[in-house]
Amino acid sequence: MLASAPKLIAEAANGYTHGERLVPPAQGFTFRVPALPVTLEFTVSAAAYVALHPTVEEQKAAVTAASDPGADAAAPAAGSAAAPTSSRGRPLAAVWTKVAIDPVTVTMPLAAGTAGTVRAGEDELAAALRSAVRPPAGSELHRPRRLSPAPGGNLPRPDDMLDATTWVRYCGANLLDSDDVPPPEFRAAIELDIAPGDGYVEILAAVVNLTPAPDQQTVDGTHAYQASYLNTHLYEVQLTCDTDAPLVPYQLEQVQQSYRYDRTVPALGHACPVDVTRTGGRTRLATLYAAEQATTRVHPRRRVTLPDGTLSTLDTSFTALIADPVAAVSALVDAHRRSARPSPPRCSSASGWSWAGAAWVWATPS
Repeated sequence: MLASAPKLIAEAANGYTHGERLVPPAQGFTFRVPALPVTLEFTVSAAAYVALHPTVEEQKAAVTAASDPGADAAAPAAGSAAAPTSSRGRPLAAVWTKVAIDPVTVTMPLAAGTAGTVRAGEDELAAALRSAVRPPAGSELHRPRRLSPAPGGNLPRPDDMLDATTWVRYCGANLLDSDDVPPPEFRAAIELDIAPGDGYVEILAAVVNLTPAPDQQTVDGTHAYQASYLNTHLYEVQLTCDTDAPLVPYQLEQVQQSYRYDRTVPALGHACPVDVTRTGGRTRLATLYAAEQATTRVHPRRRVTLPDGTLSTLDTSFTALIADPVAAVSALVDAHRRSARPSPPRCSSASGWSWAGAAWVWATPS
């Protein structure tokens, strides 16, 4: 989920600076290539939520929920004892639907010597989002109240929600026609930050949510959208990058070699995990909703092979340790000494490293 960068900027200008800490306006990854030129092929997918014009039943349900948050979703029948009797107008219900764009592909060739910030795909993504913002069959996008000429339209009252006929009458007299309301605008772009290094070029690629803030969008050319009916977040955002260029991995300097981790990392995620695959000489980087890579962990051995080829049983249970801590630990130390080799070999594989004489091995979870 990405917050609107223009909305965060407007909030910060008004003294509210916590928005970016809660939801970031961009996500992506950093990677390194040996040199430029390279060609990067990006694909972006995303979704948004848009407000719909409520039916009379949805409006009554919203009124009931606001009056009694513990009540059932269904509103009481018109004219019943539980029906709302206040003549005060009620806010229009906010009914939401999700719209998703078809994946948008943007090819970015980076010439030799390119550096600094480069933005691309803004028009393509805006067009895809504009095309996706449409109501489901039989529905209308949110219809705000008429605000001009004065005094403007009224909020719905109980008599306006008696049935479908009274609701249609109210909407026609007090709300803007759906054809006169421009749909909400969503925007995004791919932003690259390119920095040359010693033997490599580092590229930060990110999707940035550039959706205008509610007060920067109008419902009738003059009056701004109400924030309660315009969700400027982008959801389910994914960025992928395909390239023929090999990657120069990062070295995790703070992880000591004695831990026997693979200290190389092909890419670093920003506000999200990143997955890197290389197939047939082509590399793909992709943002993920959550980390999916299995990580290594230690498992206790149950047996150990001695230098003469015999198997010795190890009791690594907590039961043995609790019953006689000294004897249990001494047995493990003795088994290690009897099985130790002058130069224990290290072997690396897709599942980690193993040492036949050790009491512990690294292994991926099954």
